[in-house]
Amino acid sequence: MLSSFKGGCFNKACASTLSRLCARQFHSSEPSLFSANYVSKSEDKKAILSEVTLEPKQIATLQIKDWLQGEGSAYKEAKMGETNFLKNRCPFPANPYFQPKPPMSDLLKNRIYKDYLFNPRINTPRVLGGKYKTSIKRIEAILKLKAIENQQESNGKVLQKKFNKGMEGMLGVITNLNVNQFEPISTPTYKVGDPLVRSVTEFEGFTSKDAAEVLGRKNFEDVCEKIDTSKFYEINYPGLDPKFAPRDPNKYAKKSVDPKAYPEKQQTPSVLEKNPVLGNKRFDFVFVDTSKGVDFDKKTVLVRKKDGSLVKADEPERHRRIRKVWHTARHFM
Repeated sequence: MLSSFKGGCFNKACASTLSRLCARQFHSSEPSLFSANYVSKSEDKKAILSEVTLEPKQIATLQIKDWLQGEGSAYKEAKMGETNFLKNRCPFPANPYFQPKPPMSDLLKNRIYKDYLFNPRINTPRVLGGKYKTSIKRIEAILKLKAIENQQESNGKVLQKKFNKGMEGMLGVITNLNVNQFEPISTPTYKVGDPLVRSVTEFEGFTSKDAAEVLGRKNFEDVCEKIDTSKFYEINYPGLDPKFAPRDPNKYAKKSVDPKAYPEKQQTPSVLEKNPVLGNKRFDFVFVDTSKGVDFDKKTVLVRKKDGSLVKADEPERHRRIRKVWHTARHFM
């Protein structure tokens, strides 16, 4: 029976239920539980409510509706520009330790991507992470998503920018580009170990280089200077146009062969002789000039092909064969 429940929430919910039962308009062969005259009588509410029996689901539904009309009315509508959590910065009251930071604004993501496109060799994820106080992994994800987004937009895809802007307002995203978020640039994966304490005298100097020597590690300043210097960063995602994900020109440049270093490499070797009887179906026979008094760069190397053709070996093959015979001739290039 509902008479065991107490409180204003219960009285309001049950009063609403009684009014619905009395004002029902649908057809039923059974008489109404309460007539209007019966409810309108000035009798004790507790006596009336004690005669009503509801299912647990109905009770929960009525309590929720009553809460939304009272305390919960403040959470019906979102507050643009700030969060509207049940408890300050905590979206889940049962987990007070979960206090998420606002997401990064789309304006700031566009600025990061624009800086990268300006010079991918200098503006690497590590450099951008230090500039915008953001982790390297987040910078890499932003660059990849922005490249995909710009390529899809150029292909005629419609992006939900209004939806994104609305969500930023509900989550309290900071739109001021001069305000940066602060998070570690990287998460160390090594074990730090126990603290190492070393006593030094008042007049003894102890710099970061000395600390690196004691710990057996490299100096952090030296690492920062060497890492990612003149290193072209490429967005690793298949199908991206180089317009949105630039490629390293040095990596994909065609290697040209210096004709002075290999004058015969660009030419088809001329056949000196051809005798099918002297050929072998399984191997190519190589003949190396081992005469004394002949410079290494002038020694002749001939190859008898499988079809019986006798040709001069190309430069890489000639060098390899000469090194094999005179393996101590390190001066030969």
